[in-house]
Amino acid sequence: LKGHEGWVRCVAFSPDGRVLASGAHDHTVRLWDVAEGREAGRLEGHEEAVICLAFLPDGSLVTAGHDNTARIWDVAGRKSRRVLSGHAGWIDALTLSPDGRRLATGSWDATIRTWDTATGEVLHQGHGHAGGVNALAISGEVLLTGGRDGTVRVWEAETGREAAVLKGHTRGVTGL
Repeated sequence: LKGHEGWVRCVAFSPDGRVLASGAHDHTVRLWDVAEGREAGRLEGHEEAVICLAFLPDGSLVTAGHDNTARIWDVAGRKSRRVLSGHAGWIDALTLSPDGRRLATGSWDATIRTWDTATGEVLHQGHGHAGGVNALAISGEVLLTGGRDGTVRVWEAETGREAAVLKGHTRGVTGL
């Protein structure tokens, strides 16, 4: 894929598989027509690198990055529907619940926030890692977070209560 003017950090397919979104250090998200193999549009609004992204089941796109914000986009209209702010550091990870109703973001400020994707309301904020949060995974009931401190933390997705800390890694956890 040509077009970005910086490192591409993340990619995701739309739910119907027709669009590939890519986020990069050039502060943009590019939308690619998979069948045609060409750029089909751009989403602009982040002030720093776009580090992570994911499609919601309805085809909306969530992006996050080094401007400390997450954004929910109307892909068809090519505009930001909602800006989610509050982290004091770069957002390096995001994940969506299987039904798309909850978004979790992890930041260099060592916090995890869970958001309602329909309203943008913060449902929970957790702080347990001794360093930045690099990785997230969510099921219907459990949120996992991986941090620079070498731990994986297990949280109850509904309540935001920390349920367990898994120790033993000698370096930061960057993927789940």
